[in-house]
Amino acid sequence: MQCVVVTALTFACSCSPSSGYSNDPVMANYQQYEFKASIGKPFKMTQLKEIINAIMG
Repeated sequence: MQCVVVTALTFACSCSPSSGYSNDPVMANYQQYEFKASIGKPFKMTQLKEIINAIMG
């Protein structure tokens, strides 16, 4: 998994990691990496919509 530090560029950024490896440290502890949510692959569009809605408030 590649991780890019986007929050250093802007405070208005909301990000969520996505991976097929649920035991990946970023996926398992996404809050620790300052992500708002995480979603495992494969995912359905309805799940992605729920994540986006949760992040955007």
